[in-house]
Amino acid sequence: MKRPLTIWILTVAIVVIAWAILGPARKSEASIQKSLLAQTPIGSQMIQVRMLAEKKGWVGPVVTMNGYMVFPPGRKGVDIIAFSGKVEQDPFPYRTRVMATWEFDRNNRLVRIQVHRVKHE
Repeated sequence: MKRPLTIWILTVAIVVIAWAILGPARKSEASIQKSLLAQTPIGSQMIQVRMLAEKKGWVGPVVTMNGYMVFPPGRKGVDIIAFSGKVEQDPFPYRTRVMATWEFDRNNRLVRIQVHRVKHE
């Protein structure tokens, strides 16, 4: 009787630890950004990034595109077209959502990915 209970407790503990350590939403923003850049490297075409983002469930079939200007230090402003998506959501008890924004230049090439965590209400 004691042995099955011990095995059950160890199994539950391993699952909880794995969930806490391996869950992508619990990684740092920098780590998530690095992972996204490995999947969608700088210079990728917008259509390729968008197709992957849709396939992974980060964005839906209808994506809102935003246009704005970025001012890198010591340089002229750069026109950017971007779309954002939900990369991952932490379940209880964290209640946060990891969002990413993919930014593209005038030639529709990826120039930057921004990742940020927001509190999910």
